[in-house]
Amino acid sequence: MPAHARHAKLFDPNILEEDMMGKSRVRFPHTISYRLTDEDYLKLQREIHDTGLTPHDWCRLVVLDRLNRDRGLSKTEEIFFEQMCRTQYLVANGFQLLADET
Repeated sequence: MPAHARHAKLFDPNILEEDMMGKSRVRFPHTISYRLTDEDYLKLQREIHDTGLTPHDWCRLVVLDRLNRDRGLSKTEEIFFEQMCRTQYLVANGFQLLADET
């Protein structure tokens, strides 16, 4: 691959980039930073203690979750809500069928 093609590949944010081991990873070309008080940073540390995430990664996930909300629910919450509604419908109809037979 010519040098200019490799160079162009690195700056295309719409593709995955390969690291030294040949594994693909997502590029994050933009950076956002902000400052926290000591009290807020300690709250953040307590929040992420058991997650195994760094403060940077946890904050990125929180922001992306907030940006991807369609109706006030995350995608996972929306799927869970839909499954609960379907289960409630099936159980209610099952009880109604049992009541109709007696």
